[in-house]
Amino acid sequence: MYYKEMIKGFHHMGIKVPTDMWHPEEQYFSSSKGEYIMVENMDIFHIVRSFCKLIRNDPDESTKKSLSSLREQIEDLERKIS
Repeated sequence: MYYKEMIKGFHHMGIKVPTDMWHPEEQYFSSSKGEYIMVENMDIFHIVRSFCKLIRNDPDESTKKSLSSLREQIEDLERKIS
């Protein structure tokens, strides 16, 4: 099922769909196709897989872990100084 079909289905079932969800302008780069695809033209399973892939490859996650480790080291040093 494609995104726009799902949104229309929700609407017909009486589920309120936020206005910004009707026609998302975002595009996703499909590495398998080598081109950008409009999100509203994507299959819902592809959207979920793409989202999960982004989470798995999120560089911010490693940055957050590094910052957390640095905070712990700073706190340890502050305790030793005090």
